[in-house]
Amino acid sequence: MRLGLGPIGLKSLSRADLLAMADAATGASYDGIWVAESRADGTGGGLGAAALVAQLTPIRVGACVEIGLYHPLYLA
Repeated sequence: MRLGLGPIGLKSLSRADLLAMADAATGASYDGIWVAESRADGTGGGLGAAALVAQLTPIRVGACVEIGLYHPLYLA
């Protein structure tokens, strides 16, 4: 069984908070972390935040995005 932390909303987190949470999840032996955007609340950038975390921490990262608002080639 794999355990993941999240989905973590991006509305109330700064970049440093998100990276600290990813480091804490790594230290706690989680297998992954999920970030979530909410375009209705004015918070986007779920894919960018997931890419940032994936580059800076050794943990699997997923993004919960509103798929209808992205171009299909961008998602690929």
